[in-house]
Amino acid sequence: SSDLVEPGYERAAEAFLGHLLQFVLVDGAAQAAAGLQFVRTQQAGRCGFVLASDVPGRHAPAEVPPPAGFRALSSVVRVRGPYGDLLGAVIGDAWVAPSLDAAVAARTGDRPIVTVDGDVFRAPYLVQGGAAEQQRGILETRREIRDLRGRIDGERQALASLCEEAAAFEAAVAAAVEASGVLSAEQHQQEKAIVACEARVQRVDEESA
Repeated sequence: SSDLVEPGYERAAEAFLGHLLQFVLVDGAAQAAAGLQFVRTQQAGRCGFVLASDVPGRHAPAEVPPPAGFRALSSVVRVRGPYGDLLGAVIGDAWVAPSLDAAVAARTGDRPIVTVDGDVFRAPYLVQGGAAEQQRGILETRREIRDLRGRIDGERQALASLCEEAAAFEAAVAAAVEASGVLSAEQHQQEKAIVACEARVQRVDEESA
């Protein structure tokens, strides 16, 4: 499956999901144990797994609409593929606040709140944030890559159009050069005819004298 994040909310999703973005989805505990053994054998650091067989369904409590200016995380992060519902339950839900002040004012119960700048309230008394402004996470990087690919496609189309125009100009220049050559040859012929006429005029003048 692939997650799609609405532009402008990548940092919020990145901060709230954190290391979950790099977890590997497996069928159950046996596959996770095999994966952990492989990681240890290869000395590949740490790795997280989502056990598909043990993921509970999404809770459906009485839905509390987010305050004005807030968005539900599920409305800006969409998971596609056959495991969409399962991963949606893993991700859970949170409110996305437009600012830290708005998040502070909206703290109630256990509802997690994350700001668009990546500050996360896991509980009313726990807040985490402060990522460097220039730091880019997986989601922001993916969005930037997608935008750059779109720009590259547009630039390629513009370049192809310019190449066609350049080819047309080159053809026009070649035709003009060819026409200029024809005119130059004709001019040379006319100059020869003028010289011949001047010689005849001179002979006539001499004969007349």
